[in-house]
Amino acid sequence: MDWSIRIRHIFRESNRVADALTKLSFNVDHSRDLLLFCYPPSEVEPLLSLDLLKSSGCNSHRQVTLLYWDVVWSETGSIGTTGTFERIFGTGFNVIVENEEQVEISFTRMWDPSLKGKLSALNIDKRYVMLRNSSGFYSYAIFEHLKEWPAFNIPQIRIVFKLRKDKYGSFAT
Repeated sequence: MDWSIRIRHIFRESNRVADALTKLSFNVDHSRDLLLFCYPPSEVEPLLSLDLLKSSGCNSHRQVTLLYWDVVWSETGSIGTTGTFERIFGTGFNVIVENEEQVEISFTRMWDPSLKGKLSALNIDKRYVMLRNSSGFYSYAIFEHLKEWPAFNIPQIRIVFKLRKDKYGSFAT
């Protein structure tokens, strides 16, 4: 049997997901021999999203320094457009479609009653779609609120891209 082994150093700035997982390893119970994640940890999800952006044509991590989704919500009966600010992190990951023409991935966050008052009472499924020969990507989210869950107000849901000031000037805040 012939083996060909190639070792190549990759700077941690070029592999942010691995770097984040390494940092997380310092905060876990080391009594286990092996820790498996069924879904990417919430600290890693924005980095996976950033990798998706880079693979869609953004060749520098400086082009898009941050991508996230957030929601502002408040208890029913509240007035105005203020409330609790919540960044939406996925705790689940799934490949929805993977073929020669398209890749669609999903980051989900499921709600349960123990989270009342801490997170918006929603199941959230954030989707990213990349098409062959397309320089960009599509993104959408599915929000589900079951009737038995607490009612609340949502004055704002958004997807945020933080851009380079030197390239995008006043558009980058």
